[in-house]
Amino acid sequence: MHIKKGLNSGVATIAAAIIIVVIMATSFLAGMSIGHGNGSAAYVINGAPVPRNLQQPLNNFWQAYQRLNADSYWRPFDPKQLFYGATSGMVDTSTLPQDSHTLFFPPVDSTQANAQLNETSNGYGIGADVVMTKKGLQITNPLVDSPAQKAGLLQNDLIVAVNGRDIRKLSLTDAVDLIHGNQGTVVALSIVRSGLRQPFVVKVTRNSIPDVQAGKIRNIGYIKFTVFGLATAGEVHDALVQLLSAHVTGVVLDLRDNLGGYVNAAQAIAGEFLPGNDVLFWERTNLGNGHFSDTSNLVGTTGIAQRLPLVVLVNGYTASAAEIVAAAMSDHGRAKTIGTRTYGKNSEQEVVNLADGSSMRITTHLWLTPNKHSVSGGFEPDIVVSKAASGPDTQLTRAVQYLSTNH
Repeated sequence: MHIKKGLNSGVATIAAAIIIVVIMATSFLAGMSIGHGNGSAAYVINGAPVPRNLQQPLNNFWQAYQRLNADSYWRPFDPKQLFYGATSGMVDTSTLPQDSHTLFFPPVDSTQANAQLNETSNGYGIGADVVMTKKGLQITNPLVDSPAQKAGLLQNDLIVAVNGRDIRKLSLTDAVDLIHGNQGTVVALSIVRSGLRQPFVVKVTRNSIPDVQAGKIRNIGYIKFTVFGLATAGEVHDALVQLLSAHVTGVVLDLRDNLGGYVNAAQAIAGEFLPGNDVLFWERTNLGNGHFSDTSNLVGTTGIAQRLPLVVLVNGYTASAAEIVAAAMSDHGRAKTIGTRTYGKNSEQEVVNLADGSSMRITTHLWLTPNKHSVSGGFEPDIVVSKAASGPDTQLTRAVQYLSTNH
């Protein structure tokens, strides 16, 4: 997801058909003015004339709406849902095969779609990265200041039971679901630790987990987040402050499973590692008739980790704004990227918030890396490492190894 922040219902021009359907819906429900001008003048909707070539399709649409409500065996219908369905169908019809990101969201769906970007999406858990192994749920990284770390859990500890229930034959999702719960409640974890002969129980108080997760693996810092939201850049900065004060010798920026978000957050985060005059990406505008214009987008204000050795982890779910940051680090020679081929989302959407709470995401531009490469189809990282289905995180292990040995 690659989204420009700050667009609202005041966005200037939307396709005339969109205005017709959406405002027509609003007019039907809220009594706004739809009418004809005098004589042969065009229809007028909210003071804006409707082009002549759209007047008959508009009449057809309104006639279909009236006949459905008058004659259908399944009437009555929810008027709003009919209009939202019509708008969604129009948007789908406008979408080319190579663009699956131009979308319409009715109000409820719009709220859900924006929640991860605009609000805190904290969950209640113990704050540790885990993988499922045959011997139990292995802790690969207890997060800084997390309930897990405060309770004394360590990297490579094995969780074999949750509240007395053996989890070794459960899926990763089912095991993690048992650990999650209401904020402030206590979960009892049976732990097997290397060097100790008997399992022991650790009681952990569940709490909210920050969107940005940070920790240390020996002398290497680790930062992970899965969305470029409104607060992400500030949280990444705070994590870097803590890691630098802990005298880390390098940082792993984990962008695996990160589907993107706001480009200004990507600019600010990239600015922690790249000089302010470096190109973060090129934005390509379609001028029509086969002509295009490329505009450079620079990183944000120079940050605090300009000289800190860096590795960026990527995988098949690293997309859009996350790909922008990873590709920029690679193109500028600032970091090695490690993992597997990325998702390959090279388009940019603008969010148009409509008056009734519904919204649209419209593809307005394509983007290119600083070296003007397209990531369509994904880009292959500098060092290709597959992640093992179980056991230690092989990609993270390789990243730590690279930062420790420089190869």
